[in-house]
Amino acid sequence: MLAQVGRPRIVLKFHNYGQTPAYRLKLEDLSYAWGTSLDDAKVEDHPISRYLGPLGPGAYVRYFSDPLPEIQADQVKALTDKTLTFFVFGTLRYTDAFKKERHLKFRLMIGGETGTTEGESLNICQAGNETDDPD
Repeated sequence: MLAQVGRPRIVLKFHNYGQTPAYRLKLEDLSYAWGTSLDDAKVEDHPISRYLGPLGPGAYVRYFSDPLPEIQADQVKALTDKTLTFFVFGTLRYTDAFKKERHLKFRLMIGGETGTTEGESLNICQAGNETDDPD
């Protein structure tokens, strides 16, 4: 939760909406950054990678990060005022049922142009999201 002072965690939920399993699911290069825009954001220096296992059709998996550095009251105010943005980005890699390697790059945000939401959920950025899966 970023809308309060403390040490929040990044919580991501990956859902397999397809009809076949995703094998060897791996979260790679998960990073976060603070800034007024992504161009001026300071990116964390140590990206995280985690093996998440297989994911069956209709199933989901959640990833919980270690606690982030302390968020200060001025950062909470700036997120709420839309003058600061917190970005989360990374790549999800998996092997599909036909043994083809796939990837999904994602970029999420809170604050900035999207503001904050009641549940402090991350919002999808307009740019930076792509997949090589044609479906």
